[in-house]
Amino acid sequence: MRKVIIILSIFTLTTSCRGQTNNKTTEQTMKEQSEMENETGELWLNPKNMTPLSFIETVRKKTNAGDLNVITMFDDFPDNWIKREDIDSLIKLVKSEEKCYCFLNPLSSFIPSDSATVGGYAIQLITAYRMGERVNFGLYSCPKTNEFEADNIIKWWTEQN
Repeated sequence: MRKVIIILSIFTLTTSCRGQTNNKTTEQTMKEQSEMENETGELWLNPKNMTPLSFIETVRKKTNAGDLNVITMFDDFPDNWIKREDIDSLIKLVKSEEKCYCFLNPLSSFIPSDSATVGGYAIQLITAYRMGERVNFGLYSCPKTNEFEADNIIKWWTEQN
């Protein structure tokens, strides 16, 4: 009887995972994770090792097929991470509809199936700078470009200069 329960459990587990859209093997996923390890040997990406523009480059989609649409990173952005000199470059991106990965904290139990946009990230980064707050994406975030917010940010930055 115990063997039957074990066999049924294994069957249920393997068939329940078939509906997922990610067809990558465990070996492929592990290889990709090891390729993402940074020079300090950390498994997860760390914003402390990035600038706002290199963060945007990191979340940009590199491929389309088989992606989970997430980039896994701890939400540990340094205080005053975004500098005034970053804003000109970020302003150019606020209206971008280019699809990119959602932000996923490794502590999250939810994996979004949506996509973010470059403009959505640029808006959130500039908003954090503008409000004098630390960048915070929480457990997961898929920011989208918002024309109204983008126009307000452009107007605000024009008035600042």
